[in-house]
Amino acid sequence: MSFKKPFILAICAMPFIAACTSKQSSLPPLAPVTSSVPVNTVWYKHINASTKIDFTKFTPAVDGSQLFASDVNGDVGSFQLNNGSDNWRTRLKKAASGGVAVGGGAVYVPTVNGELYALNEQNGAVLWHVTLPDQSNTAATYANGQVYVKTIDGKLVALNASNGQTVWTYDEGATELQLLGSSRAVVSGNTVIAGFSDGKVDAINANNGQLIWQTIVATPQGFSDVSQMVGVFADPVISGNAVYVASYHGTISALDLSSGRMIWQHPISNYAGIAVDDDSVFATNTGGTIFAYSKDDGTVLWKQSALHGRELSGPAINGSNIVLGDNEGNVHWLSEQDGHFTARTFVGKSPIAVTPLVVSGNVIVLSQNGNVFVLRLAA
Repeated sequence: MSFKKPFILAICAMPFIAACTSKQSSLPPLAPVTSSVPVNTVWYKHINASTKIDFTKFTPAVDGSQLFASDVNGDVGSFQLNNGSDNWRTRLKKAASGGVAVGGGAVYVPTVNGELYALNEQNGAVLWHVTLPDQSNTAATYANGQVYVKTIDGKLVALNASNGQTVWTYDEGATELQLLGSSRAVVSGNTVIAGFSDGKVDAINANNGQLIWQTIVATPQGFSDVSQMVGVFADPVISGNAVYVASYHGTISALDLSSGRMIWQHPISNYAGIAVDDDSVFATNTGGTIFAYSKDDGTVLWKQSALHGRELSGPAINGSNIVLGDNEGNVHWLSEQDGHFTARTFVGKSPIAVTPLVVSGNVIVLSQNGNVFVLRLAA
């Protein structure tokens, strides 16, 4: 099938895309972590093809004892979370275009020809596959018997998880120039939250696809094409009665879940992602600085600039720390309380662009050369 593309995907816009930029000068060496907590490697292995050229978010997923991953060759695999052994592998007819989602006994994978596949979670057999309005460059989302998938033409599609039939399609529209990659939808009860490339966050009724509210969190600034690009490329996070969302060339914002009312907002340029705990919101900006904000009123609690220029992944919560990766293959742990470094480990020269996944204290790190590492802080 073919697609009409009324817009351009700006694959050279992000600083971590080395193929599109001149070689950066060497970064200063990292200062040692004082009183560092030891990091144990539970296991590691090469599980999929390199994604160093295609910077779509090939996020893994976990369900129970299984870890699922996809790659640019269309290989989808299930691995034992405790030791990395293979459960099954399936090769799709087309290359995958985004990460995996799991739920309802199935694994969901988008492909470059604009399809979504559902595979049996236990054996990898194809249950169904359907054609989407356009290609999706992010993982789908499963909730309450439906699968939600965003496409690069600015649509959000709700599918029946049992057979792939379309329940409804919401059309926000797409900007003429946007970054490669996208954020996934998130769900709370009967509300689906989705951020789009035009800098808008929409709340949509899960039953009928009708708009509940819409809030603008980023508006184009400047005169160049790159400076004009905005959009919500980091996954929104729902916590309590608020939605926390960060945007590229825009802001980090807390919105009321029921109305979309702005609770607080700060300027930031964020692509990689955010994390939220009981008290704070954590975000990395595109320059490599890490910020902690008060969850209630947005007060800046601390910022850590020691990793400036290292093109960080999004942060994840790991106990009383946040954990993230950088473009030189380092994994960093920082105290949630004040941002000081508590641990660090090097897992190889390949960049870590995907936000680590934390499951039961294990930190799952996927590098761009297709290696997966399961790490754990020593007790």
